[in-house]
Amino acid sequence: MGYFFSRLICLVQLLLWGWLRGEFGLVLVQVLRSAVDRGLPAAPLVESLSDGAPAAWRRRWKLLAESLRSGVPVAQAVQAVPRALPPDALCLILVGDHLGNVGAGLRRAEEGLSVQSSNRLARPGGVLLQLLTWVPMLVVGLYIFIRVLPRINGVCQGYGIPLPATTQWLLSLAEFVGRHGVALFLGTLVGLWLLVELISWGMRWPTGLAGVGWPRWLRWWTPFRSPPVLLRTIALAVETGRPVAEAVGWLARLLPGRRESRHLALVEGELLDGAPLWPTLRKAGLVSAVEEAWFDSAQRAGNLPQALALAARESECRHAARANWIAQLTDAGLTLLTGALVLGVMLAVWLPLIEMLKSIA
Repeated sequence: MGYFFSRLICLVQLLLWGWLRGEFGLVLVQVLRSAVDRGLPAAPLVESLSDGAPAAWRRRWKLLAESLRSGVPVAQAVQAVPRALPPDALCLILVGDHLGNVGAGLRRAEEGLSVQSSNRLARPGGVLLQLLTWVPMLVVGLYIFIRVLPRINGVCQGYGIPLPATTQWLLSLAEFVGRHGVALFLGTLVGLWLLVELISWGMRWPTGLAGVGWPRWLRWWTPFRSPPVLLRTIALAVETGRPVAEAVGWLARLLPGRRESRHLALVEGELLDGAPLWPTLRKAGLVSAVEEAWFDSAQRAGNLPQALALAARESECRHAARANWIAQLTDAGLTLLTGALVLGVMLAVWLPLIEMLKSIA
C-alpha cells in the first residue's frame, strides 16, 4: 500500500510541476554545459539565472552557485541541491563525471531534457482535476444509493406506491454494492494502481526503467520501451572510451529505484563476466530484437553514439505520444463516469418523487 501511494504522489507531482522542473532543469544544464565546454566559472552564470526565477528555483540556484563558488565540482554541486534536476538528467551528469567527462554527461542530459520539453503533456493537470472532481461525487453518490434510496423505498411501500423499474434496478445495484463493498473497493484500488503504473510508464517516471525486471506475466499490459537513460549512458561510455560495464554499474548505483538498480547490477555482472553487450541487454528486456541488430550494425560502422542518441530520442517521442493518448483517454473516461453517476443519482431520487406526486394528485 505504501508503494502505491508513493507512486501516486510521484504521478501527482509529475502532472502538476514535474514538467516545470524539466523546463528549468534544461536552462540550468545548458548554462553548466556552456561553462564547462568553454572553461568558464559556472558560479556567476548560475547566479545570474536566479534573478528572474520563481522563489523556489531562486533558492536552489543560489545554493548551487554558492557550492560552485566554494570549489565543489559541477556534478557534486548539482547532486547536493535537492530537486534541481530530474532523476535521469542527474544520473547522466554523475555517470559522465565518474567516467571522467562531465561535459559529455551534461550534453547527454541536455539532449534528454530538450526532448522531454518538446514532448510534455498537452494538459498536465487534466487527469488530476477529473480525479479530484470524481472522488467526492462518488462518495456522495454512494451515500445516496446506500442510505437515501432505501428510505425513499420505505416511504413508497408505506403508501403503496410502486417504484419505477429504473429505481428498482438502481436499488438492487445499491444492495449489491453494500454486500460487496470491500471487494469493490479493493478492485478499485487495483485498477487505480494499474492506471498509475501505466501513465507513469508512459511518462518516463522516473528514468524510463519502470517495470524493468518484473516477470513477463506482470508486464503484459505495459508498452515495451528501451530506457533512454541507459542508451545515453552506453553512448557516454563509448564516447569516453571506458568499458560499458563500468558505466552500467555506475548507473545502477545512482538510480533512485531499488528494483531497477538490482536489475542493472545483474546486467553489469554478466558484462563483467564477458557476456556480449547487445544479447545481454536484450535478454534483460532492455532493448528489442530490432534495436539489437541496429546497434550491432552501428557499432561495426563506427557511429554507435549517434545511433544510441537517435534511439533514445525516438523512444521518448514515441512514448510521450502514448502518454498523451493515455491521459486523454483517461480524462474522457472519467468524464463519462461522472456523467453516468450524476444521471443515476438524478433518476434514483426524482423518479420516486414524481410517482408520489402523481399518486397524490
